[in-house]
Amino acid sequence: MLGAGTVARSTATAALTDAALRDVAYATPFGELGLSVKPGIDVYEVVGELSKRYEVELATPPPEVANLQQVDRIPLICGLFLAVLCLATLGHAVTMTARHRRRDLAVARALGFVPRQSATSVVVMALATTLSGLIVGLPFGVLVGAFVWRRVAEGSALLGHVQHPWIALACVLPVGIAVAVVFAAIPARRAAHDRILYNLRPE
Repeated sequence: MLGAGTVARSTATAALTDAALRDVAYATPFGELGLSVKPGIDVYEVVGELSKRYEVELATPPPEVANLQQVDRIPLICGLFLAVLCLATLGHAVTMTARHRRRDLAVARALGFVPRQSATSVVVMALATTLSGLIVGLPFGVLVGAFVWRRVAEGSALLGHVQHPWIALACVLPVGIAVAVVFAAIPARRAAHDRILYNLRPE
């Protein structure tokens, strides 16, 4: 291949005697030849030089590769969409859990909880929800993503090698904890200042 990938085709013909034909008959005939050039050499100059004697054309990626290049942003878009969906789900879960547990927190306050302990309880609930999702979802997502990519790549005549962004994956856990604490800040503050008698009223 010539750099970006060129294919040289020879259009020359030759007349051979019977003896010469038997000598070359052991070689398998071919109509294409892939060439490569050294780094720093202009591929187009080489193509122009070879074009004077042969039919030379720049090779293009296979259709399967071209199709993957056309949708290369879809995984990023899907990832961002799922990240926003996860954040919205986490915020809703923390808010609704704190709201449903107001009576339990009021009972704890009546038994001696101080406001800071009530707020801490809400933060712990948010952290438990987040960590349980990350501990289960992160390894599962890595394994399923690698499996799906191998099937797609190998089905497109490509190598199914997977490279995991370990640094980014390692940052998911502390970022998830920070996000959970931020989302729990308002419900925790509300739980710390709720009126005990109002939340203990009969329903």
